[in-house]
Amino acid sequence: KTAEIKLKDIELEINNPISLNIKDYIENADQIETSVLKALKLDTSLVNINQAGTYTYTIKYKKKKYVTSPDKRNS
Repeated sequence: KTAEIKLKDIELEINNPISLNIKDYIENADQIETSVLKALKLDTSLVNINQAGTYTYTIKYKKKKYVTSPDKRNS
């Protein structure tokens, strides 16, 4: 198992509820220790499900922050 967290690019339909399951946001969730997964904190506060657009979400683990990059998605 690994401690390296790789975030997914997520696509949602407008007006659909956003998942709160952290595994839905991690590319390699099956490779991460269960104890690490339980300690992760998901922040989707910058995502507006009512408006089309590209948004950023973050996952925090201890003092480290993993952030999706909207710029990367458009390249």
